[in-house]
Amino acid sequence: MNAIDLLMRDHRIVEKFFSEIQTATPGEQERLLADLNEALRAHMQAEESVFYTALHAESQDLIRRSVQEHAAVKKLLEQLAAVDVDSDRFRKDFGTLMKDVQTHIREEEEPGGVMTAAREQLTESALDGIGEEIERIKDELRGPLAA
Repeated sequence: MNAIDLLMRDHRIVEKFFSEIQTATPGEQERLLADLNEALRAHMQAEESVFYTALHAESQDLIRRSVQEHAAVKKLLEQLAAVDVDSDRFRKDFGTLMKDVQTHIREEEEPGGVMTAAREQLTESALDGIGEEIERIKDELRGPLAA
């Protein structure tokens, strides 16, 4: 699958997790949060390892900002894993995570974002190859997590 299509599909999955977590029972929230954590971490690792590295030098400011945003998301995921889903701290941190990730998604997908840069800089064949590599990385990361 084309890397852009694959990453945008991941974005929609993450948005669905956010919606489900907001309306779930505490027990369901814990399970969904674990699934969201796994999905986000695999997505970010694959994106940083393969997608961003394929972009040209003129996109380095976009990439640097995206990597910084990923670091903030990783920190929030760690914080959320350490608090009770019934706590005010969880609600505050989850709200921050959701807002930050939605902003990151919008920035990546909007005109002038990394998706636009990839369309302009990479061939369809290259995007397909990157998509395959992203899938491979995500499968490897999910393997140990699922065991």
